[in-house]
Amino acid sequence: MSAAKKTKKQTSFDKAAEVASFYGFLHAPDLTVTGIDNKKSSIFKDAKKTLIGEIIEEKIALTRGIIDKSYAELPQPLMLFYGGPRGEQQYHMFNIDISGSPQSISDALTIETCYVISKEAYPEYELSVLVNTVGDKESSQKFARDFQNFVKKHGAHIPSHIKQLIKKDPYEYWGEVSKMPITLAQDVSAKDESVVTKESTASKNLKKTEEKFNIVRTQAPTPMGSLSEQSRKHFKEVLEYIEVLKIPYNFEHSIVGAKNFSNETIFHIEGTKINKKTSGKGNKGETHPKSQEKVILAYGARYNGLTKKAWGKKDTSSIFGVVMLPEACRKGLIVKLPGKDSSNKNLPTIKNNLVQESSKGASFFFMQLSFDAKLKSLRVLELLRQARIPVQQSLSKDKITGQIEQAEKCGTTHLIIMGKKEAMEDAVCIRDMQTRVQITVSIDELTRYIGKLIKQS
Repeated sequence: MSAAKKTKKQTSFDKAAEVASFYGFLHAPDLTVTGIDNKKSSIFKDAKKTLIGEIIEEKIALTRGIIDKSYAELPQPLMLFYGGPRGEQQYHMFNIDISGSPQSISDALTIETCYVISKEAYPEYELSVLVNTVGDKESSQKFARDFQNFVKKHGAHIPSHIKQLIKKDPYEYWGEVSKMPITLAQDVSAKDESVVTKESTASKNLKKTEEKFNIVRTQAPTPMGSLSEQSRKHFKEVLEYIEVLKIPYNFEHSIVGAKNFSNETIFHIEGTKINKKTSGKGNKGETHPKSQEKVILAYGARYNGLTKKAWGKKDTSSIFGVVMLPEACRKGLIVKLPGKDSSNKNLPTIKNNLVQESSKGASFFFMQLSFDAKLKSLRVLELLRQARIPVQQSLSKDKITGQIEQAEKCGTTHLIIMGKKEAMEDAVCIRDMQTRVQITVSIDELTRYIGKLIKQS
């Protein structure tokens, strides 16, 4: 008897692609970073100094494809995933992008997708989402004015080198200064008491300056405190989605993205790894934390203004997310700040040959008919994903007609509908597209009921 063929082991990219496909992302057609894309990236030279510098060229190439209508035949808004061509392995970064949707649900969908991928890729880590917002153009201008007034008022207590940092870019101040304690006074390290005595007066004066500045800096304006009404509403909705999904999150003012590139929502997904050891004393199997290691496993941001800045065309509302896959972890790339080496001068084409969309041919389409329903939509989709039930959706569309048209294009046999009433009752309506028969099912019973329908089909 011939030996059975071994099933090919899934790579971390395959697993991430499966999650992204479920949430509606399609594997990008060949995405090539050209020489002109590299030249355009010089516009965002400040961004290249940040974590976002890793993906600047790819985003410029993607927006070029949108302008050239390379993706016109794909469902809109455009939702793509692709690997990152960095280092020796082509796929050590997993990218997702949503283009053409300014709605807060797109931010939440990006965060949720990155969170689920990270959670499955790093089961040994405890995850937390760090979020911030720098708002829209109006918000940024107000923040800059408020900060300038702050510097004028408290200039006497702000050290000169920090003034220079603020003058260059207030956001860089928050990114580099506010996230860590300021130590202006240098530690006195001397081999004999005489040196300590000579430097003690200067050291005390520096410490007084440090104390005054640490008090003043707590009063400094924050990007979040300068939001326009529209940006405030947008971010509030994003947080409501995260809370409904029960994703642990914290505000982090130091996450400000990159100047001239990022706007609105910015996020990092941080992982804390606790190495445990078994104690020889006490109860059997008792463990104690040995050490903690924190790393950034994923990050993302809105970049609504890139199309206009890079190509002089109308802005496209876009958001991206990047997950550093376990291969990157083993190579020590997770917390490595962007650094271009010679191998990255001519970035290779990202081939579309690894994963087929797992949601293709799905017979279910999820529709939401109110904001309350949209809030709970991601939780319903995650329940279906965990049960491995493929489902199509178009969460960025609010109108019923647009969602029904999308469902018909997908050849859907059943609609899963959630309106305001169903959202309040934690239920959905399941409608047979052929017979028009509709039945209400609780969310807790949803996967079981759909399982029966699949068996009967």
